[in-house]
Amino acid sequence: MNVILTGFKIAKTDFFVNLILQVSFLSLYYVASVSIQQLVGSSDEIFLLVYGIYHIIIAITLLACMFFLKKIKVQNIYRCAIAILAALIIILLLPKGPFGLVFIFIEGVFFAIGQLIAFTYFWNITTSEERGRIAGFIGFFAIPLAYFVGIVTQLLDSFGIVIVAAFFVAAILATKVLNPEKRFRSRKNHEIEDGVSQEKRTVILYAIPWIIFSLINGTIDRNLSLHVIQSVPEFLYFLLLLLQTIAAAFGALSGGVIADLFGRKLALSFSLTLYGMSIALGGFVQNIEVSYFVFASSGLNWGILWSLYGSVVWGDLSDEQNCFKRYAGGLIIFYFPLALGLLLSNLISLIPVVWSALVGCSLIFLSNIPLFLAPELLSDDFRDKIRLKLHMNFVKKLDKKMHNQG
Repeated sequence: MNVILTGFKIAKTDFFVNLILQVSFLSLYYVASVSIQQLVGSSDEIFLLVYGIYHIIIAITLLACMFFLKKIKVQNIYRCAIAILAALIIILLLPKGPFGLVFIFIEGVFFAIGQLIAFTYFWNITTSEERGRIAGFIGFFAIPLAYFVGIVTQLLDSFGIVIVAAFFVAAILATKVLNPEKRFRSRKNHEIEDGVSQEKRTVILYAIPWIIFSLINGTIDRNLSLHVIQSVPEFLYFLLLLLQTIAAAFGALSGGVIADLFGRKLALSFSLTLYGMSIALGGFVQNIEVSYFVFASSGLNWGILWSLYGSVVWGDLSDEQNCFKRYAGGLIIFYFPLALGLLLSNLISLIPVVWSALVGCSLIFLSNIPLFLAPELLSDDFRDKIRLKLHMNFVKKLDKKMHNQG
């Protein structure tokens, strides 16, 4: 535990605020999906269409932020939270129809802006040496909690969904009492991050694996998941999702620790390789026993990439002027392929599972090449310090053991 906490500079208050923001926005994302389900009724095709448009609106909003926003203000996150709740309340009061969809799309706009501000705040109050572990700890709690919220909201009516959303909006508003904007400080003199952020080649090399993963996750992997849904009983699929969620929580935690102690490249390469293996097994070996391993390894991979690409990598490549642009770009890369997969779901389902697995695992393994060429984002000095500390701890334990035996 001492090794895990080595180098932490973040205050407990800042960590708590970050945890609330990440849990709340991830949960509100699930709340929106259930709201869309209730708005469109039982039609799967309409749901896929509307949900795909919802993701496109999120991506377009983030793109607009990149071009038209010059500065992020923390207090705007509270306005976004209130707007999200207001949109959901209006949907509750309106009869089912196109007007409800308009307001769910408006909710998507404010969700995108609020989530972007939350990531920007995360960058602002963390340093590169601790960013992975902090993101991992947050993911360890946020991923299973958001999954639980998604399950619960599916059992509720429209009024219950609004109550759940109101709870998380209230949690976001409650962070204002802690005055997070006072700690939104200038980072102009941060040598490590400013030095890396100016190298466009580095940004491209780290972006390519994220683009490949997001495309496969939103399209090909969706085809494999649909095959599992059709081939196993509903209760078993629920258990597989639960296993995947638990694995994702531990993946976020372990991925953050590995990224801070041994470097970003090792953690990312391990995650992508594991993901490629899970895709290959899921397509070529189709039985229940293998499905447990596939969903568990997929969960571990998702947790690692969620914590690293969601919070860490773009922060390491940022400075004060382009921070929100880096995070917005990373989120666009994630949300747009999801929209593509939803809108083309019927066509994707026609692709044979074996071909999906072959193409998916091949592209994922190839995505390791840019990582091999990319420079390490974590400073050499910090990694040397960690290695020295690990060595000293080992020597102390060995000396204590020999002393006790003597």
